[in-house]
Amino acid sequence: MLIEDYQGRQVRLPEERWQHIISGHDEMVTMLPELRETLEHPDTVVIPGDETETARRYYKWFADTIVGDKWMRVAVKCLRNDAFVLTAFLTNRVV
Repeated sequence: MLIEDYQGRQVRLPEERWQHIISGHDEMVTMLPELRETLEHPDTVVIPGDETETARRYYKWFADTIVGDKWMRVAVKCLRNDAFVLTAFLTNRVV
């Protein structure tokens, strides 16, 4: 699956990565639309200052998830000619 992020970057969500996400985070099984929304319209994005780090963290606040009010964090590996989701989960804080 391809998702266009807020900057127009094409981000891949390979089936293997989606299976990784839902196998470790049961609450994410029904949250694919929210994952897409987090990439398309994040509340905040953490971009590391260190050029050797290529994983960006996209965050969006969601009220009333099955585990309460939480931030969704989507980690994306950004390479020169590729970007793909590493993982995604719900969290209490932005870091």
